[in-house]
Amino acid sequence: MTSRGGSGGIEFTFSTNLSPLTCDALEMLHEDLWIYDDEIAVRMIYDEEGHFLHPEPANDIERYREMRDIAMRHAEPLNDYLARKNSRQRRSE
Repeated sequence: MTSRGGSGGIEFTFSTNLSPLTCDALEMLHEDLWIYDDEIAVRMIYDEEGHFLHPEPANDIERYREMRDIAMRHAEPLNDYLARKNSRQRRSE
C-alpha cells in the first residue's frame, strides 16, 4: 500500500511479506480511503471487478484514523522496501 499526501503529506508503503502476527493487526485494513486534514474520511468505492466507481464520504472519522494509525505502525518507507526488494532479486539471480 502506498499513500501520498499533499503539502506536508505522508508517503508510506508496506509489503506483502508479513508475519501472521502482523497480518492479524492489519486485518481491519480492507478499505481504500483518503483522510483529509485529519477530519474528513472519504472511501473509494469499486465494483466487484475492481473498477473505481465513486468516492463516498465516511461518517466515522475515528475508525478511519485508527486504520491509518495501524497502517503507519506497520509501514516501511518506500525507498527501504525497494532497496530490500532489489537486494533479494539480485541474490536470487
